[in-house]
Amino acid sequence: MKRFLILCLGSIAFANATHKITIKEDRVEAGQIFHLQLQIPLKELPQNRSTPRLKTRNDFKLLGLDSAKNPMTYEALTTAHAGHRITVDTAQIYTFQVKAPQKTGQFDLGSLSWKVNGKQSIISDKYQVTISRPYSAPALEASMTSSKQRVYEGEQFGISFELHSYENCMGVLGSDSVDFGNNFTSYRNDNLKTESKSFGNHESLTTIPFAWWLIPNKSGTLEIPAYKFKYTSKSEPKTVKEEKQVNGHTYTSTRTTQEHVEKEAFTAPIFITVLPLPTRSRPTDFSGMVGSYKFKVSFDRTKIKIGESLTLIINISGDGAIGKITNPKLPDLSDFRWELPEIDINERIEDTKVITTKDIKMALYPRNAGTFKIPAITYSWFNPSKKKYEKASAGPWTIEVE
Repeated sequence: MKRFLILCLGSIAFANATHKITIKEDRVEAGQIFHLQLQIPLKELPQNRSTPRLKTRNDFKLLGLDSAKNPMTYEALTTAHAGHRITVDTAQIYTFQVKAPQKTGQFDLGSLSWKVNGKQSIISDKYQVTISRPYSAPALEASMTSSKQRVYEGEQFGISFELHSYENCMGVLGSDSVDFGNNFTSYRNDNLKTESKSFGNHESLTTIPFAWWLIPNKSGTLEIPAYKFKYTSKSEPKTVKEEKQVNGHTYTSTRTTQEHVEKEAFTAPIFITVLPLPTRSRPTDFSGMVGSYKFKVSFDRTKIKIGESLTLIINISGDGAIGKITNPKLPDLSDFRWELPEIDINERIEDTKVITTKDIKMALYPRNAGTFKIPAITYSWFNPSKKKYEKASAGPWTIEVE
């Protein structure tokens, strides 16, 4: 009965014992080795005890236990005298060598336990560890996506970027000009609207939608080359030791420095499948345009007098080639003389596409009085979303000249 009481008191005494769990390193990085230390004052150590056991969780890996038999000293903190360090105590320090998982964030490392007087005893049920991204890892990751994987020759599509920055990224400096070669006609978006999301530990994800629009100039499997971004990264901390002579005495101090280094992040290239335009059902007056188009033709008036002019107005708009629209084929206008047409071409961004608009104005002067028939004017294009050729027609018109 007396022995049982002593064992119980021993277990209770350890339950109230002062123990300290710390990590030796200032920072735990993903995939790297660190050291977990368990400190217990020698005067509070149970005599009949086993070696502490660390049971890991969340993909932490125990590599070994060091310093299990070598007592070390540590300075114990006390609240006496306004919190000054006033005592030095001798402690048993158990050092566990652990490898961190390949992920970042805060995770439960696991539990510490041992046997005291033959009974299993929990030292700590869990211990939270914050895992950071290694300074040696890239501070910026870039990716590129295409709005379409299969397009027709001449069809417009866009490419977007995502920039994932980490805590050691000090800022994105920009990107170099990219050469898309002869495979594509490119159009840069000068009105970028970025979207950013922030995460813990100074991580952020920036999306740059439709940074470029491309139009393939030929069919086949075409490569969009890797895109490069420049950024500034914070290097791994370095401890610098400095000595200073003052009145014949040498004073030593240390400081931690981190350099800012310019680096580059590359996206992976993208491969696009470009289909040739179908030859079946191709109109004889095919304009060569690929996309969704609108076509309008009108005259400012249909009754005039000799010496006066009427204006032929043509409006074509669509999301095919950017800044380029071919002219429609005009009917026989030999009954009129005309001046060089006024042509105005504009581009605008509408949702996720670039719309090109072409306005043509041409003044016509009748050669003689009478009634003249102007045949219909047509325009045809290939619509990739419908996978077929389309045609629009306006007219005919009757012009009366007095």
